[in-house]
Amino acid sequence: MKKGLTLTVVLLIIAAVVAVVGFVQKADVEKKLTAAQELQKTAEAAKTAAEAQVGELETAKAAAEAQVGELETAKAALEAQVGELETAKAALEAQVGELEAAKAELEAKVNEATPAEAEPEEAAAPAETEPEEAVAVAQDKYGLGMVTSIGSVADATAEKAGAAQVNTTVCSLVLDAEGKIKSVTWDVQQTKIQFSAEGKPVDLPEQLLTKLEKGEAYGMRKASAIGKEWFEQIAAFAEYAVGKTVEEMLAMPVYERDASHTKVPDVEELKASVTVTVGDYLAALEKAASNAKAGLEAPAAEDKYGLGMVTSIGSVADATAEKAGAAQVNTTVCSLVLDAEGKIKSVTWDVQQTKIQFSAEGKPVDLPEQLLTKLEKGEAYGMRKASAIGKEWFEQIAAFAEYAVGKTVEEMLAMPVYERDASHTKVPDVEELKASVTVTVGDYLAALEKAANSAK
Repeated sequence: MKKGLTLTVVLLIIAAVVAVVGFVQKADVEKKLTAAQELQKTAEAAKTAAEAQVGELETAKAAAEAQVGELETAKAALEAQVGELETAKAALEAQVGELEAAKAELEAKVNEATPAEAEPEEAAAPAETEPEEAVAVAQDKYGLGMVTSIGSVADATAEKAGAAQVNTTVCSLVLDAEGKIKSVTWDVQQTKIQFSAEGKPVDLPEQLLTKLEKGEAYGMRKASAIGKEWFEQIAAFAEYAVGKTVEEMLAMPVYERDASHTKVPDVEELKASVTVTVGDYLAALEKAASNAKAGLEAPAAEDKYGLGMVTSIGSVADATAEKAGAAQVNTTVCSLVLDAEGKIKSVTWDVQQTKIQFSAEGKPVDLPEQLLTKLEKGEAYGMRKASAIGKEWFEQIAAFAEYAVGKTVEEMLAMPVYERDASHTKVPDVEELKASVTVTVGDYLAALEKAANSAK
């Protein structure tokens, strides 16, 4: 009996312990569940807030993109307006130039006619007006024209480099008072840019000579049907042009000999001396005539005319997956008139910059179509904003040319210069030019020297 009672007491104690433990565990579980629920609520609230922020950001992004689109549209419209205004400006300037030229011609004719129209008694009184004061001084006009094209384009292969050739044809022209050609010189610079199948420039030329400078080395004589080298043919063409008007030259009959010779002179006088195609020569002549301006007073038989060209390769870069490689051809030209004493009577400089681009696969890309010189670009060249003196390139080169007139070539070559930076190594260190010329003039002086050496 006592044993049974003890067992019962033990069982009751165990049951009580089990009950207490169960109660404690249940309370702990409920506490944890409550905490988890509170955590869930907090997370859901944070999620809701984050989603609201994302919505606001997406709305702000859409608004910003809309503003960017509007700004880009406005920018494009402004650029179009600027282009139209620049075109209109150029057209007006051309008209002004034509009107001034016409005015000068009319004034010259009036002045020439005045002595013949005077009454006899007026002619008998030389003390009142000297004859030379009543007669206009005859003037020649001088002009420089450049025509550039891209030829001989080829992709690179594993066996052969790709290439694009820059052809720049230059014409230096002097017209007499009657508009007839007094002197004309043509020359051509051919510069081949080559690149590998990996988009790297290769075998860039170091000695960049013109066709005239190459002389016999140009190698046309063997291929010529008349056995004449290029310099002989272009000299014959220039000799034929002297005494004719530009209009007469542009109207000359031509014929197509083959795909590479589409404008060969069909003139009996030139059959035995000129078999080259003259399309670019005539185009450069037309540009030179359009650019021609009066300024050669009292032209003399002793005057000498020269043309000089200097070409270099600049801005060379390999192609990458993101950006095209490039090599830029820079051709600086100088047209020069010297008097009998060797002093500069007239000088004109111009520059053609032609960038050849190629992909990382060795293919030419984005080849330029509108190839304008620095003078032709005018305000569009964009130097004014970067200039410390606020002058565009055409203004600075005009000031440099004005400074040169009356000096000898030797005096110009000896002018002091200084290095402003790595890109401007020969800036004139001349007090007279401080406010008008801040460009580097190394290539201009080199072209001037070549023009003087070729003057005839």
